[in-house]
Amino acid sequence: MDAIDPIEQHEFDIAHFFFYAGVTRQACDDWLSRFKGGIFTPIPEQGNSSYSVYAGQDQEYIVQFRLKSISLDVDAINLAQKVYGFKVPTVVLEAQLGEDGGEKPPVLVYSIDRVRGTPYSSFLWYRDQAMITSREMNAVCRRNLTRDFARFFAMSWNSPRQLSSEKRAMSRKLQIGILEGLFYLPEEFHPIINACINQIDIVMRLPMVVYHTDLSKESFAVDNECQLVGIMSWSKLAIGPFGLNLYILQQIYGDFSLTYGRANFYDHEELQCLFWDTFSRSVGDLTDDEFRSIKMAMIMGFLQRWGLAWKVATYPGPEPASTVDEMAQFSMSILKSYLIDEKTRFEGIKELLEGDMVPTG
Repeated sequence: MDAIDPIEQHEFDIAHFFFYAGVTRQACDDWLSRFKGGIFTPIPEQGNSSYSVYAGQDQEYIVQFRLKSISLDVDAINLAQKVYGFKVPTVVLEAQLGEDGGEKPPVLVYSIDRVRGTPYSSFLWYRDQAMITSREMNAVCRRNLTRDFARFFAMSWNSPRQLSSEKRAMSRKLQIGILEGLFYLPEEFHPIINACINQIDIVMRLPMVVYHTDLSKESFAVDNECQLVGIMSWSKLAIGPFGLNLYILQQIYGDFSLTYGRANFYDHEELQCLFWDTFSRSVGDLTDDEFRSIKMAMIMGFLQRWGLAWKVATYPGPEPASTVDEMAQFSMSILKSYLIDEKTRFEGIKELLEGDMVPTG
């Protein structure tokens, strides 16, 4: 199938958003003309649930227009900022455009401090020739990023949320509900889903933390030395057991493609040791039981992340058909590579299925 032109996709996403919005693009652009000097530029990569621009004299802000029905939880983002500090940008609700009660929902306007740096996906794509050909430079970059993510995750471990027994029970029910919703996956995944459900209480013993539910190469920024600058979007966050989003580390330790599947870098074992050594020095030594529980949470989070992605991709919406097909194929391939294929699946899958990951305490 032919690839979709990026410019056409950009305009398609913007048009899709305003089709459902109670205001026009011109009304939003008029508001922008009065914000911080009136200088703005649409962001190249748009989601179909918002309209986002760079704004300000130095384009130091992102201004995002969102349907009121899918508003940002500013209080939750502020809570995340208390946990992760400057890694979380400040978000301010600036205005509402459009009236409540209309045929289409009004739009809320947010200003977001722009995270300076380069999205990791772009950093990998636009590396100069010297870095592309230098094994050592690439290894240094991976070590820098691994070390920074260890410290990032340690911030949440060290700032657990104190939930009542009632809220913990609600969180447990939510996690089980998400897992039960994954039984639409092919039957080969059902034993893993059942194992996660049967051992949910082991994961629920971990600290309850504020976490980003959709970490990806596109959602965090790095500097020229591949040090973590910040997480760019916090529209998807939750409170749940630690470790559900540790799957992001797999995108540092190795790569995945439809052609070759999962491929770890030559230094992936060294990177894993570096992560856990840095993490432990930040939080204190982990017990064997804690380590096994974290590993189980990571597998469960990966299953949820890509299982839901496959579900969305197999229920075509407004996206072009070719995009849906590509998303479904990629999601299923990554699920099979990391969870099913005995040569490439996560360490711990066999133990999870046999119940050997169950902590002894």
